[in-house]
Amino acid sequence: MFMKRTTPALCVIIAVTLLVSACGCLTQHDVNDTAHATQAPASGESTSTPVPTTGSSFACINATPDRTSVGVVTKVVDGDTIHVRIDNTDYTVRYIGIDTPEDTAKGEWMSVEATTRNKELVLGKNVTLVKDVRETDRYSRLLRFVFVEDVLVNFELVREGYAQAKPYTPDISCKGTFYEAQLLAQQEHRGLWIIRAAS
Repeated sequence: MFMKRTTPALCVIIAVTLLVSACGCLTQHDVNDTAHATQAPASGESTSTPVPTTGSSFACINATPDRTSVGVVTKVVDGDTIHVRIDNTDYTVRYIGIDTPEDTAKGEWMSVEATTRNKELVLGKNVTLVKDVRETDRYSRLLRFVFVEDVLVNFELVREGYAQAKPYTPDISCKGTFYEAQLLAQQEHRGLWIIRAAS
């Protein structure tokens, strides 16, 4: 009855203990090492860390192979537009679902900061581009969600207050996700939502 309820690991420990008692050929330290070696990992433990999948944290993005491409960022135009080299061809890419202040002659407030942050996130890095609905906008720029590893840059810029959520139909699959990020940035007074003193 006892042996039916005994686990294999416990059987090994019992056998080693009996061996020590019989011949004295092992020390208690050796018995302890044997016990640790035969214990299974605790429930929920993993022997390896899972690799993040593009879009795994963003259910709004459908990152199928036919919608996905990879490249290297060669230039940052402003907070929401970059140049990406894909298969030796340079493409201008516009981030889907967001809008940043323009660093033009107007010199809109936070435009320099938005461009600088975008450079920190993507310049010179490998990116994964994911299409939503349209291939390009009216300026022939690719419209894409942009990932650096598992970081969705579109989302990050909104979350940190450098961009506003701004959906353009029909590319609106992450509209709700970006508005949630913007609400958090507003509540925390980040970037565009910093409370400025009246001039």
